[in-house]
Amino acid sequence: DSTSIHSKDEARRLLNLPSDKFLVGVVGRLDEKKGQFEVIQAISSVKESSKNMHVVFVGDQTKNEANEYVQKLNDVIAKELLQEFVSFLPHQSNMQKLYGAFDLVIVPSWEETFGTVTIEAMASGIPVIGSDTAGTAELLDNEKFLFQPKNSFSLSQTWLEVMNNDEL
Repeated sequence: DSTSIHSKDEARRLLNLPSDKFLVGVVGRLDEKKGQFEVIQAISSVKESSKNMHVVFVGDQTKNEANEYVQKLNDVIAKELLQEFVSFLPHQSNMQKLYGAFDLVIVPSWEETFGTVTIEAMASGIPVIGSDTAGTAELLDNEKFLFQPKNSFSLSQTWLEVMNNDEL
């Protein structure tokens, strides 16, 4: 069935991702307002608690834009020695079928009017944490899954709480 959601193993195989890691997905165009920088900053503290974690950024940069932003992301990854914890994948046309690859989805954007990524991940049964801003906060409707926008410390605290709490 072309509309079915892939199993975790199948989705990971299709995306060429490791099967033995706690995979965190961040889906969206590479853009400063999408908050990928804060996720990368938060990895340093989260990885202390979980060496078996890997963050996958899925999305393209805006055409003819965001070169400096992508360079800034790569600079922090190199400076903090996070290469083994991070992957970048291009935009996937069938992303809604592939959310199953992830154990957690982070929606770090701070200017999101309607959270398509949030809805797609939730529909796939994947836990989602997001910035406490308009669309995302309304959709998640539970402060345990929200963190302060543009705040990597708040993000890392929420991330650790959800990642280390099987009930959540």
